[in-house]
Amino acid sequence: MSDEYLSTNEFADAIGVAHRTIHDARTKAGHFHNFQPIELPNGRLAWPRKFVDDWYGRRTDKTDETK
Repeated sequence: MSDEYLSTNEFADAIGVAHRTIHDARTKAGHFHNFQPIELPNGRLAWPRKFVDDWYGRRTDKTDETK
């Protein structure tokens, strides 16, 4: 996988959730918190690395609202 993309396991590790959590959300809703990966021809998923920054940006914004 290129440096621009993460596997599902790498994405899950980067944001601190179990890869199964991402898989289950995609199965139920078709996305994980509105993040849509790229489906590769071999069926694997590629998550843009910028989603990690977006994830922490969202979490930071929510934390800031509660102060």
